[in-house]
Amino acid sequence: MMTAFAWENRKNRPLAAIEPRERKMNNIRIASLVGVAAASLMSAPAWAQASGEEDGTKVAEIIVTAQKRDERLQDVPVAVTAVSSSQLEAANIENVLDLNLVAPSLNTVATNGIYLGNTIRGVGSLAYGAGVESPVGLYVDGVYQAAPFAFSTQLNNVASVEVLKGPQGTLFGRNATGGLINIKTAVPGPDPTAKFSVSYGNYQILQGDAYVSAGLGPNLAADIAFSGKTQGKGFGFNPTTGRDWDKLDHNIALRSKWLWTPGSATTITLIGDYFEGSGTSGGGISYPGKVSGYTGRIAPDLGWGADSDLEIQRKVSGGGVSLQLEQDFGGVTLNSISAYRESKYPLLQDIDFTPQSLAFIDYSQKDRQLSQEFQLSSDNSSNFKWTVGLFYFDLKSDVDFVVDLTGFPFVAARFNYLDTVGAKSYAAYGQGTYALGEDTNLTVGLRYTSEKRSERNASLGLEFVPGVIIPITYPDRTSKENKLTYRVSLDHRFSDEVMVYASLNTGFKSGGFNSTAPGEAPYLAEKLTAYEVGIKSDLFDRRLRANISGFYYDYKNVQVQRLFNDSLFIINGPAARIYGLDADFTAALADGLTFSGGVTWIDPKFKQFLGCPQATPAGGVPLTTIGTDCTGNQLPFAAKFNFSGALNYTAEVGSGKLDLAANIYYNSGYFFEPDNILEQTKYAMLGASAKYKFDNGLSIGLFGRNLTNKRVIGYATHQANGNASLSYQEPRTYGVTLGFEF
Repeated sequence: MMTAFAWENRKNRPLAAIEPRERKMNNIRIASLVGVAAASLMSAPAWAQASGEEDGTKVAEIIVTAQKRDERLQDVPVAVTAVSSSQLEAANIENVLDLNLVAPSLNTVATNGIYLGNTIRGVGSLAYGAGVESPVGLYVDGVYQAAPFAFSTQLNNVASVEVLKGPQGTLFGRNATGGLINIKTAVPGPDPTAKFSVSYGNYQILQGDAYVSAGLGPNLAADIAFSGKTQGKGFGFNPTTGRDWDKLDHNIALRSKWLWTPGSATTITLIGDYFEGSGTSGGGISYPGKVSGYTGRIAPDLGWGADSDLEIQRKVSGGGVSLQLEQDFGGVTLNSISAYRESKYPLLQDIDFTPQSLAFIDYSQKDRQLSQEFQLSSDNSSNFKWTVGLFYFDLKSDVDFVVDLTGFPFVAARFNYLDTVGAKSYAAYGQGTYALGEDTNLTVGLRYTSEKRSERNASLGLEFVPGVIIPITYPDRTSKENKLTYRVSLDHRFSDEVMVYASLNTGFKSGGFNSTAPGEAPYLAEKLTAYEVGIKSDLFDRRLRANISGFYYDYKNVQVQRLFNDSLFIINGPAARIYGLDADFTAALADGLTFSGGVTWIDPKFKQFLGCPQATPAGGVPLTTIGTDCTGNQLPFAAKFNFSGALNYTAEVGSGKLDLAANIYYNSGYFFEPDNILEQTKYAMLGASAKYKFDNGLSIGLFGRNLTNKRVIGYATHQANGNASLSYQEPRTYGVTLGFEF
């Protein structure tokens, strides 16, 4: 329930696994490690009763919605990394791609420079294309985004970000096998507020951000957020074209939220957003030192540059609208979220990645999604808390894809694929938590999902003689899967400072059709069963927060990607397992000085994967699946060890406030494909910022990212002919920011 006078309080509210014997031994090992940690934490002295009052020497209380209700982070029996807006700003985090700097269990990348690819604890995917969805769900203000793009996730008006680790198959359900990212944006209030900033940095990067909020009447408030960015100089150079390479032309993101409270028990929220972006940033280039599958040359190392004859041309745009109703009936609350989103993505790109005009692709994709969710929730006043809901989702994705090989004198040909793929999903879910005693809770949840995938109007046009097209059509087809997922957890609070929990969770991600390979057999649904134990603790009068968890994943039909006809193609790895530990720490070291960080260690391996696509280390040799075996290999994009740490200092200085921040992120390295050939080796990245804010609202700041100028591979893959390509993350960037707010 929210009244017009409660806006301000809501706006400022604080934020927020093998064979049987091997499985048994690893479960014992993990349980022992967590048990030792729990014993040591419970024996630590509590210097004083933790207080709800906030000051500079206490870790702030965090409110999260991991169970679709407002709860203290330390009371939720789920592994969650929660990040506030101030932490995002201090770490110079601009969009979802940067979140691994504050959530080490999360790996993020922009596949092909556009699509968001995420993994949590080694579960995820870099795949992209029509109808392809990630096993790490992305929610923005309660709306699931099936095809998120890097340009659509600017974080200039974000109130909080929650990274939920492990399958969320009950309350969230759809495509949250690995977990999910839950973003909540700022809520407009009755009082006028505004925040503006402009920054300029190396590579002639200019960025502007604005946020304005105000009350428009006794029961109505609205806000608008804008973010725009352009880059004058590329990170690299293309000597073939004589132009800059790896350069953002422009990126624009708009978002507005309207909040109406017609009565004390009713809140209606209308949200709209739009985004667009273009440029050559993150574009594919030849993998240095690898033999070309097209010409046999050894690819040169041009740093962040390229020598392709064709400059990549792409533009992504889209947006959406949602209408949300919250009605308090007194003890029970009804929530309804209705949403529609669409996006367009045209791409023209060289695929031989050489100075010769041999092969390119012309790709166009359009996505539309419609979703509706109804949810009833009890309040927190009784011994039994419950949530039930219904969810509907409809996705349609059209693709028009041309592979042009006319540059080859003896194999001149064009292939044109047309396809429409879709998904319709219906789900009913419920979860309840019953207090077995004053300090013990049992949580049980179930979700039943019925999902239908479709492929319609699929065709292939073959053109071996210019102007003469041989059409091939394919029959429409569908696949359907019904699945029950569940969650059981038991938590016990030993004291006000320490809570432990054990849980069993399941998740699944439906199969589908490869739109660029019409007629091929569909890929299967992947399923994951997770066993987890954890401890959450606030120690030393809430000066130290330590949340630790151990887990084991049994992973079936892992959906992995390979290139087919020079486009991504999804296949299944029959079985894998992952086990490990992760921890989040926050410490109030002194008045105004805080440290926050996290560490994740995992052992991710395929238990079975015969006939996997296999490349050669040197490259240039067509991939084969004959007699190949990836059993025992590391899962793609699953680093064994990650660490992040951030030090933040705030002090009143003169007529204003000084904010200093430094952060480090370490990654032990990972492979990009099941054959474990293409690899990003271990690396560390450093960042820092300094900001001085005057009492009149003016501010000036300095920032730096990737200060060691480490060249990190963002994405790499093999084509069917053995040609290897990659793209890089950004090099060292730095600059100055001017701001004003009231």
